[in-house]
Amino acid sequence: MENININSFHLLNDVKSKYILRHIFSLMHQRKFLSIIKYNKNLQKRLDIGIKNFRNISIIKLEIIPKKNTYGKFINFFEKSKHHNYHIYFNDDKEETKKQDISENDKINKIKIIIDYDVKSFKKLFKECECIKKIKFITFQRNDIIDMSYMFYYCRLLEEVDFTNFNTDKVKHMNHMFCGCNSLKYLNLSNFNTKKVTTMSHMFWDCNSLEFLNVSSFNTKHVTNMCSMFSGCSSLEQLNLFNFITKNVKDMRAMFSDCESLKDLNISKFNTANVTNMSYMFDNCISIKELDLSKFKTKKRINRTSMFS
Repeated sequence: MENININSFHLLNDVKSKYILRHIFSLMHQRKFLSIIKYNKNLQKRLDIGIKNFRNISIIKLEIIPKKNTYGKFINFFEKSKHHNYHIYFNDDKEETKKQDISENDKINKIKIIIDYDVKSFKKLFKECECIKKIKFITFQRNDIIDMSYMFYYCRLLEEVDFTNFNTDKVKHMNHMFCGCNSLKYLNLSNFNTKKVTTMSHMFWDCNSLEFLNVSSFNTKHVTNMCSMFSGCSSLEQLNLFNFITKNVKDMRAMFSDCESLKDLNISKFNTANVTNMSYMFDNCISIKELDLSKFKTKKRINRTSMFS
């Protein structure tokens, strides 16, 4: 099914079930399939699927709860396709709004956002959106998002993110993803698929209220940069990185710096054979009493400046 081409679509003329369509959609390249269906009115008619519900096959739907008495932007558009791929509704309104921000006179308790299949990057999607309190991903029917770097960068008032319906299968970049989320206390990322991710630098940097972080299922075999990954997580007491594969990591600079409350850190399986910089790696980790570094391998010219200062 993955090898299906444009000329094969005449075979679908007898298809009458939306469920078959969805199954075909799930087995092949999403953008190519949807592009063909979108302009094939005959096939749409056969499948009883119009242009309005066409989007529902591949959408990402999320809900934002803003912080009371706060104003400002709640989303950024950086795609070439810009605004028309983002459908925004305030409260329970059925009519779309073109606004990207909340103004002082708006009375908004809920924001619903639907994102079309053309958007492939979530880079900086909520960067510096300081009016958001909670984000819930209701529907995530795609697996072609490749970049989530800076996604929640300095969302200072963000307290909760529901990742129950969230797909990271194709994501390559997660650097600075939660950087500066000062109000986050709990993050369970156990359903994250990180097998394609190459950079996690500054991923949780300055999350100084974070008390619980579950990254135990992270696949880090392709990650090359973990610089300042947990730096500034000053409220975090425990961190289990036992399953981390670090054989390709080159930069661990300041990885745990200023984790002042960290007492339990399991890095006993770390392979540091290719690391060239470990400077300030455990700087100001004043609560750690014991570390198992028996698997650490270091090159002669590695930078270990103030590694345990």
